[in-house]
Amino acid sequence: MASPSIKTEQTPINASPNQKNESKGSSVSPDIPHLEHLFRVLTNWNLGLLIVGGAIALAIGGLSVAIDRVGGQLFDAKEAEGKTKQLELAKAQKEAADAQLSLKKASAFAAEPRRIIMGSRNGDDSRRAERFKELEKYSDTPTIIVFVRDEEAELLANDIHSALIKSGWKHVSIIDRAATPIPLGFIQSGVQVRNFMRVDNAPYAASPPPNAKPPAVVEALLNLLNMDLGQDAAGTPFGVIWQPDAIVNGQPFGIIRYGFKFPENGLVITVGRKPTEQIFMFLPNPAPAEPTK
Repeated sequence: MASPSIKTEQTPINASPNQKNESKGSSVSPDIPHLEHLFRVLTNWNLGLLIVGGAIALAIGGLSVAIDRVGGQLFDAKEAEGKTKQLELAKAQKEAADAQLSLKKASAFAAEPRRIIMGSRNGDDSRRAERFKELEKYSDTPTIIVFVRDEEAELLANDIHSALIKSGWKHVSIIDRAATPIPLGFIQSGVQVRNFMRVDNAPYAASPPPNAKPPAVVEALLNLLNMDLGQDAAGTPFGVIWQPDAIVNGQPFGIIRYGFKFPENGLVITVGRKPTEQIFMFLPNPAPAEPTK
């Protein structure tokens, strides 16, 4: 009986180790070059992701800084705007308070009768005494005081009469306008000191005549009366004014047009109603209202 033949695999003598391994079947380990390539790819991806992540982090950080900076600028702008509005409000409140105070003072002055003080007002006794003394120089000046039919005006007319008598004036009379030829409504509000002037060949006809100045007696009287009736006391320069009667280039001006006879070398003082409207004219203007939003 013949024995079975046995086949043996022979490996070529000059076969490479890889060939020897291949000859052992499918249990052989993966190819190393492939692993190295995969490792390099994965490493490159990781590096790329790190770079991209870093760039994103930097961008987010820069955006955060920019947002913080813009937010800070907006806050500063809001804070500055708030301070500006506070200053504007404080200024408006002060102006309103000043206007209210001026109105209060003007209202109080408008409600009080005009008076001529014989002694002292707010410590001005020495200056007032000097002005009374100055008037004594003109004590021989004949004077007529004419007042409108108004209780307050009549009270003031009597005060002016007393002031002239205090200064030694010898010829002073006081009379109601109704007893004169002066028409109703001709005497203006306030007080007017009148002397008589005649001017020919003036450039134009007006009263006071062109380039005319009040005589010294009128200046002295204005200086005294305006301590209580003019700007010193009332805050208005219209308390007592010089308003001469005149014939300029043959044209008459003033109360002489109605037949009123001026005392020779004398004065006429006309006393009208209290110039209340002039007091309120000098109040500060109210601040404009803010537009409604």
